[in-house]
Amino acid sequence: NQVAGRSISIVIGTGLDGQGALASIRKICTGYRFKEVQPPIIVVGTPTEDDLTACETLGAIFAAGLEAGVF
Repeated sequence: NQVAGRSISIVIGTGLDGQGALASIRKICTGYRFKEVQPPIIVVGTPTEDDLTACETLGAIFAAGLEAGVF
């Protein structure tokens, strides 16, 4: 399997609480044996500046981790 063990981070935009979507995504990720390396970000409703900053920070952390071979 070419994707087993790959690192992922989950970001969800939702109109509800996002817990159902998170559970479904995690099931899929388990099937592919992905490794969740950061806590999920769940944005309910229209993203705020704080939400966008959190996503940007997550992306920067993820990129740095990949570059350093941590993930």
